[in-house]
Amino acid sequence: MRAFVTGGTGYIGSKLIEALVNANYEVTALKRKGSNTNKVYKNSAIKYCDYNGSLENLLVGLQGMEINIVFHLASKAIGPHNTSDISELIQSNILLGTQLLEAMHLCGINNMVAASTVWQCVGGEKYNPWVLYAATKQAFEDIAVFYAKEYHMNISCLRLADSYGPNDWRPKILNQVKNSLKTGNIIEMSPGEQELDLVYIDDVVRAFMHAYSRLENEDFGFNTYTVTSGIGIRLRDLVNKLSEVNQVSVQANWGARPYRKNEIMNYTKLSNILPGWEPKVDINTGLKAFLSDYNFKG
Repeated sequence: MRAFVTGGTGYIGSKLIEALVNANYEVTALKRKGSNTNKVYKNSAIKYCDYNGSLENLLVGLQGMEINIVFHLASKAIGPHNTSDISELIQSNILLGTQLLEAMHLCGINNMVAASTVWQCVGGEKYNPWVLYAATKQAFEDIAVFYAKEYHMNISCLRLADSYGPNDWRPKILNQVKNSLKTGNIIEMSPGEQELDLVYIDDVVRAFMHAYSRLENEDFGFNTYTVTSGIGIRLRDLVNKLSEVNQVSVQANWGARPYRKNEIMNYTKLSNILPGWEPKVDINTGLKAFLSDYNFKG
């Protein structure tokens, strides 16, 4: 089996590549020239294709490869944007995906599982984007609907809740807490009343693998599914639980920072969960594993 992965140098993508290789897939990973692959799982079954921004470049990477499945995870993922972010948001979240779908059509590749975000449907609404990033992910989904209908492709978009896990280098709040434990510095936090929806990295990877198995057997055309924990947890309670299960002491200055603009305060239980998938790692186990790459003494 052969898989083509975009976003493979990111945290989720690198973990997905590891799972694919362990499942005996041959993997081709798309990356920008000069991208750092030091954190990506190392194996001779992984090949790289440098992306220069052109459709022709993607055709070179896909033609003749007999790809069974494309996992499209590459994106520019941010909260509230700055004006300088617009070009990269459009290029990464809309243009690249559209070029990829066209290249798949021209190469006779029919199966894709893509990463979307729960931020597209804030409050449980069908479409209510929190930030411009979420709107660009919705725009790609709309384009994917066309390709699925016009060229009989099978495309599943997974609307992901927030993810976490060990050895994560993304600038997420849990990783900032971990860094404060490592340095011993006090971390300045918002008041901490916002509720988070967190899915452990192993469960996220399983969702991608399971979504592809559905494409092979029962999901045809275009589909969207949610990948969520099903439980909201206040940021304050999350940090307290992290301290409790790992027997560490987080030094937090609560209320030192304001909430982000339009902060999502309340967790909303979302529908349309990926059929046949559910999270297996509970929050206590996940938070214990989250700090497994450091030996802290509280």
